Amino acid sequence: MTFDPSQPTDDTKIRDLSTVITPNWEAIQGADASFKPIGINFNNRNPLPSNDDPTAIPDAYILYCKEDPIGNPELFGIDADSNILQFTGGPSTLANSGHTFLIGALLFQWFQITVNNNTIVSFPKEFGAVPYVVIGAESTNNITDFDFVKAPVAEYKTDEFKVFLVRADGNPQNNAKLLTFMAIGPAYS
Repeated sequence: MTFDPSQPTDDTKIRDLSTVITPNWEAIQGADASFKPIGINFNNRNPLPSNDDPTAIPDAYILYCKEDPIGNPELFGIDADSNILQFTGGPSTLANSGHTFLIGALLFQWFQITVNNNTIVSFPKEFGAVPYVVIGAESTNNITDFDFVKAPVAEYKTDEFKVFLVRADGNPQNNAKLLTFMAIGPAYS
C-alpha cells in the first residue's frame, strides 16, 4: 500500500472512509517508504535480527529497534545516505566508578584505583577494541612528589593498560597512589 496524504478529503462521505483510510493505515503500519516520517510497525514488535537494517529512504531519517552485537534490543537510526547510528546501549552507571554507552557505539568508563608505578590496570568493562584514550589523575592533591600519570597508547589493550607514575622532578614515583581514570573507546569489535 502507498500512503496518500490527500485522503480523506473534506468532502469524503463517512460511508466511504474505509476505502481511503485503510490503504493509508496499512502504509503507516507497514512502514511504507511513501509515508514520511517513516511509519511505525504496530503489529511486529520483535527486535530485528542484528544484521537486518532497513533500507534508507531519500530525505528521511528512520529510527528502529534491533539487537546490538551482544544480543540486546537497542535504538538505532539510519539516514538517507545509509549511515547507521546506535543511540542506546544498556543502562548508564552514574556513580564514582562505572561505564556508560555513548551515541555512536562508544564506551565511556571511569574508576578509581590505588596503583604503583609500572602497574597493569584492568578496565572494569572490556572494550570491543583497543580504547582511543585513557586519562588518569592523582585523586589527592599532593603536588610535592607526584604530578603526572602516564598511560602510553602502546600499552592499551581491550581489557587493560599500563600506568607509569612520574614525580614533579621527572623521576618515577615509587609509592602507591590513589588515581582516577577515564577511558573512551569502541563498545564493540
